[in-house]
Amino acid sequence: MFYPIFKFQLNTYGHLINISDSINPVGLIIYFVFCALFSIPWLFWIVDDFYPIDHWQQIIGWIIFMGIFLLISSKIYKMEQQIQMDQIYEILEMELENKKNS
Repeated sequence: MFYPIFKFQLNTYGHLINISDSINPVGLIIYFVFCALFSIPWLFWIVDDFYPIDHWQQIIGWIIFMGIFLLISSKIYKMEQQIQMDQIYEILEMELENKKNS
């Protein structure tokens, strides 16, 4: 679901000048569908009587869960991206001059 898609940009001489990435579109759709399906119970509780003060625990719970879910999703994507980039550099036998120590 979080597998990155890489795009390679070459100059007119066929030399690699840039590697960019984006999230897998199918994974992105699945991710949004999961978030929407998970949000339905909380939205139902709020819209049912529309007194957010009465449902503050559910609202806080939803915010915490979605925040943790988004944070973990972001970390997984960045980790997968870094693993794939390392493999690409190894295959292309490239070294980064300004590689970040992270």
